[in-house]
Amino acid sequence: MDKLDADTHDDAFLILGHDDGVFHYLPKGSGQVVELSAEHHVEGRLIALSSRQWWEKKYGVDGKGVDWRMAQNALIQLSYRAGIFSPDRIRGRGGWWSGDESVLHLGNCLIIKGEEQPMSSSKRYIYEAAMPIRINYRNPLTAKEATAFSDICDTIAWDKPINSRYLAGWCAIAPICGALDWRPHIWLTGAAGTGKTFLLDKVVRRIVGDIGLSVQSATTEAGLRQTLRHDARPIMFDEIEGADMKAQARIQNILELARQASSESGASLIKGTVSGNAMTFKIRSCFAFSSIGVSATSRPDETRITVLGLKADGDRARFDRLANMIGTTLTEDYVQRFTARSVRMIPIIRENARIFSTAAAKVLGSQRAGDQIGALLAGAFSLHSDRAVTMAQATAWIGKQDWSESKVEVGDTDEAKCLAYLMQSAVKCPSSSGPRDHSIAELIEIAVGRQEATTGERVAAISTLGLYGFRADPDQMVISSTHTSISRLLRETEWAKTYWRTLLRLPGANKTSGTVRFGSVKTRGVELPYSLDEDESDR
Repeated sequence: MDKLDADTHDDAFLILGHDDGVFHYLPKGSGQVVELSAEHHVEGRLIALSSRQWWEKKYGVDGKGVDWRMAQNALIQLSYRAGIFSPDRIRGRGGWWSGDESVLHLGNCLIIKGEEQPMSSSKRYIYEAAMPIRINYRNPLTAKEATAFSDICDTIAWDKPINSRYLAGWCAIAPICGALDWRPHIWLTGAAGTGKTFLLDKVVRRIVGDIGLSVQSATTEAGLRQTLRHDARPIMFDEIEGADMKAQARIQNILELARQASSESGASLIKGTVSGNAMTFKIRSCFAFSSIGVSATSRPDETRITVLGLKADGDRARFDRLANMIGTTLTEDYVQRFTARSVRMIPIIRENARIFSTAAAKVLGSQRAGDQIGALLAGAFSLHSDRAVTMAQATAWIGKQDWSESKVEVGDTDEAKCLAYLMQSAVKCPSSSGPRDHSIAELIEIAVGRQEATTGERVAAISTLGLYGFRADPDQMVISSTHTSISRLLRETEWAKTYWRTLLRLPGANKTSGTVRFGSVKTRGVELPYSLDEDESDR
């Protein structure tokens, strides 16, 4: 019979359960989850769970030390009895939402409802011990004091005034990112000399404080994952430039990580290992990027990352005023109390994010855009008020803003981008003076007689279109759904293999009823009205 049962092990460690041949324990000494395979339940590993004296007391054999085989059998059987353990239960440092209450994990204790609690206070989640984070949670800023940070953001030289609210909002919610249902990311951009690095270093990093993780351009996605582990910490990424193909690939991997981090209900990242056992990661970070160019160009990235443009206004007096405000306001005490305010307001910020999200979605015509903007506005609002915003207030405030650029971005769908990419692609077309570069759109204009051209030029345009999988009929264009030339045109894009499915989402698009001739080749295709490729001014 086992000498260790489920009611007597709590004094040394918790038996959390098992999954796929791995057994999970939480020692009281380290406060960090230990994973052991069946064969690793040996003396050297088990002492990491508790002291030799404890094992001798539980599994000692008179005069013969510890019966480690008996201990191994007992732990494995009790792990089976505990059931399957999910890594999603593990939570690191940062702000969290648990059922109906907020939790701040400082590394060595939990702050629940404003009171310090031991690490074992939660039965639903496992809060792992880690290096403590300094936050003066007992003395949060008042709303009047918090507006001083909004004033700093207002003084920055933005290309759009709304960027001030977005930055202030991101800084307010970044320290509590693990407690949010939607985690927005921002990207600071502008020409050389606009102060991107100054802003990230002197304002963003400073106000986020110790809970933030600052990294440089050479940082990799794997490095971030392994550093964060189970922490919910904001990431500040300076000079994230893609100078070559290797750097661009690294950036895309980081953007994939940011995409996964946005939604609380989003899928986990699963990575293979050399041992053959997959590792699951659930990242819960808000990201702030900074660079001259913006690498977030895909539709999924654009709906999760708000670009904040800076301008070089040459106003020295404004910059001196900004530097003075930063120096006098963002003291260590202010920064600590700024984070404390966000922690105290987690329930209100969560509710305000929902309300702002609903109001913004109605204006922008997209719930995803509403989620992104709503979370940022909830953070900004928390710097001015201690109360929950009403739907009427949120709707009225949003109605006063200029959303013209945001609406264009929301309407710039993936399918519209795919068509635009094809229409702008340059190909060589024969002419009397030799091959000349023309865009596909230009060749279609020539083929249907919308551009003045000779008969020979029109014939050459029709022939070239056919070679590349396009056909210009009098009332519509037809694009081959299987042409290798189109796949080559799109080889560096996300549409290379399934472009025809993407194009079918366009209004008025239809599959051809059968095969259609493209030059000397017959394939099926997608019929598109010419109106899709016209500007509003042309209609």
